[in-house]
Amino acid sequence: MIKKDSINSIQIQKTDSVEKDSIVYKEISRTSSNFNAVNEILINTDRFEYKTYISNEQTIKTNNVKYKLDSTIFHYKTYDISIVISEGDVGELIRFNNHKNNIFIPLEKYYNYGALYFKGIVGDKLIIDSGTSASRGLAILDLKNLKIVLDAGYSGNLIIMDKTIKFDCQLNNNDLKDKSKLPTCPESNAYFQEQTFDLIKDLLIRSGEIHCEYVE
Repeated sequence: MIKKDSINSIQIQKTDSVEKDSIVYKEISRTSSNFNAVNEILINTDRFEYKTYISNEQTIKTNNVKYKLDSTIFHYKTYDISIVISEGDVGELIRFNNHKNNIFIPLEKYYNYGALYFKGIVGDKLIIDSGTSASRGLAILDLKNLKIVLDAGYSGNLIIMDKTIKFDCQLNNNDLKDKSKLPTCPESNAYFQEQTFDLIKDLLIRSGEIHCEYVE
């Protein structure tokens, strides 16, 4: 559920000349259909203010995907996140800045895997969902150190509690050391296990029983 903590404006001044890779916005009405177009934010992530803006350009093309430059800005304590919906409504162009300037850095510079969706921020950790099927990808970018601290496949829901994120993680061959104790899965299934990632310590804990789930 998107948290409607505040609808105060975020002041981003429009100028005639801008630095390379910067984005300049003018405010548009919060009644715009784009206001509700952004994917849902995870419960228990950090508080934010939000507003919808439209850029001084029409569209942008990256990795052969064209994006509409109607953007929603999520304004956090330390970061701003800009979300732009693709013209095919599959995936989001995600950019971030750290309040020090008006330059938004594209997420794809650090992580670029399929259709990406913004899920929220906890502290300095940017949470990203990816994919177009029931089998999803989960990536967490450390915005302070600019490195990916988690890159995993998952299925089902992402649950955040007490600065940890819990999910059913798809296992690879390196995770399956003692195969004699594994359940027998049909060919269309993969092995999954409930895991918990500590968003403060960057620590992954495998906690649940290994089980089979269908993958597309």
